[in-house]
Amino acid sequence: MSDQTIVARFYVDAVTKRAYNPGHVEVVLKAAGRGEQNKSWAQWTPSGELKMQINNPPAAAFFEQRLGQDIEMTFRAVGEDVYLSEHATTPLAPSA
Repeated sequence: MSDQTIVARFYVDAVTKRAYNPGHVEVVLKAAGRGEQNKSWAQWTPSGELKMQINNPPAAAFFEQRLGQDIEMTFRAVGEDVYLSEHATTPLAPSA
């Protein structure tokens, strides 16, 4: 497995709470291309959108507190070691 990582810069475009479950939010991130500080990022990733449904209150708060702000995400390949939990002794078997 490669150790290569990719860093992407997005901004928090929207955080929507649901009436039926206020702890559940939908977060929309869009590629950061606004302003001179993002000019070099925008040439490589001129557009993009990521939507997430979050049921974790601390994670939801992270995005709520950063509405309109830029954030960075790091992407890396997931290796077999990642699928091992502290409670498991073997990797999860692929589903049939």
